[in-house]
Amino acid sequence: MEEILKDRSAQNKVNISKLKVRHTAGQKSFQRLFDEMAKEQATQQQTPLNEEQIVEDVLGSRSGYIKGQGLAQPAVPKRPHGASSSSSSIQNMIDQVREEHRHEIEKLKEKNSRQLKEMRKKMIQMMQGLRNP
Repeated sequence: MEEILKDRSAQNKVNISKLKVRHTAGQKSFQRLFDEMAKEQATQQQTPLNEEQIVEDVLGSRSGYIKGQGLAQPAVPKRPHGASSSSSSIQNMIDQVREEHRHEIEKLKEKNSRQLKEMRKKMIQMMQGLRNP
């Protein structure tokens, strides 16, 4: 009996070494897993997911974490169905940020223009120095 078990074990080792794909699904066959996945996908396709649901399904949910903002940010409470956001205050914030950026861009353009004028002056002086040794 012991000899039969040793022979079977040796044959199993040889067979497993020949496999191209390791079976890591436990006792379920690949076909059974495939069928279960197909049924699951069919039920999911009946109800389309929004962006938040997709992100939560893929990444999972973490307590105290806001997508795109990270940790340590206060959580924004969900509004009840039918409540509208204050779009005018959001638009005001957007306009304020735009105006700040516009001023910053103007300052950078002026600085760039001054530097360009200085470089032109220096270049002209260098060229005149080369012509008049």
